[in-house]
Amino acid sequence: MNRQDVTRALIELAVDQGIKNMQADSHRSVRRMADLGKQFARGRFQTEIFSLFQRLLAREDSPYYDMIDRLLANTEIAAVKRFGINAAYNGWTYGASLLRQRKAETGIELPWLLTFSWNPCANGALTLQDISSLITENRKNGTYCYAIRVRESLLDDVSIFRLSEKFPDCVFVLDLSDTDCHFTERQLSEVKNCANLMTLLPCESPGCERLASELLKQKSLFAVSCHYQEENIDGSFAEGLVEKLLSYGSVIICLISGKRCSAESRKKAADFVLNARMEQKFPAILLEWNSDVERVNQIIYHE
Repeated sequence: MNRQDVTRALIELAVDQGIKNMQADSHRSVRRMADLGKQFARGRFQTEIFSLFQRLLAREDSPYYDMIDRLLANTEIAAVKRFGINAAYNGWTYGASLLRQRKAETGIELPWLLTFSWNPCANGALTLQDISSLITENRKNGTYCYAIRVRESLLDDVSIFRLSEKFPDCVFVLDLSDTDCHFTERQLSEVKNCANLMTLLPCESPGCERLASELLKQKSLFAVSCHYQEENIDGSFAEGLVEKLLSYGSVIICLISGKRCSAESRKKAADFVLNARMEQKFPAILLEWNSDVERVNQIIYHE
C-alpha cells in the first residue's frame, strides 16, 4: 500500500464517520468537519475552501444545512462518499499535485477536467474505447475528472456506465444536453450502481422532469442544468430560474451559457452565481459551469 492509498483510506474512515454523524445531527457535525478540514488543510486550495465553509455555516439558519439534509436523504450514501472523495481528493488534491508537477516539467497547464463529445450512433467519431485510452493516459498526469456530453439518444446502450466502473477512482459527469433525456429500465439499473457518476439533466428537455423523478426515486446522484441566454440571466428572472430548477429535486444546479451569450452576459451569470453562494440564497450547490471550472483551474495552478 503506497502513501496515496493510506491517505485515501484514512479519508474514507473520516468521511464514513462524518456522514454517520451528519445523519444524526447535520448542524453540529458539518461545522465540526469544516473545522477539522481547515485544521488539516494543505495548501491554499483546501484552506480557502474550508475557511469558506466555516463562514457560511456560522449562520444557524443557513440553507446549506437543509441542502445537506436533502442530499443525504435523497442520494445513496455510497455515491455521496465516492463522488465526493474522488473529486476532492483524487481530483483537487492528489491529482492537482501531479498536474503541478507536469507543469514544472513541461510548462504546460493540463486540464483538471476533460470533456469528451460522444455520439453512440456515429461512425468514425470518438468511441468509448478511444475515450478509455485517453482517460488512462491523462490519469497519469493527474486528471481524474471527466465530463462526457452525449450527442444522440443512448437508446438502450449501457456501455457508458461500464466506462465509469472501469475507472472507480475518477468522477464522471454524463451530460444529456443533446439527448431526449431518457433512460431505459436497464440504464436506470446500471446508473444506480455507478457511485462515481453524476447525470446532468437539461431542464429544456421534455424528458427532464420524468428522468429526474426516476433518478430521485432510486437515489442516484444527478444535477439539473439550464442553458441561459442573453434575455434570461438578469436579476429576479435568474432567481426564478434557479427556484424552478430546484423543483426537480437535485441540490446541484448548473447554469451553462448558450451559444448566443456575450462575454458580458457570461460574466453577469458568473457574478450572480458567486453572489448567490456567498449570500446563501438557495439550499443548493449553484454553479456557473465555465467560470467555476476555470476558477478551480486557477486555484490549482496558482496555489
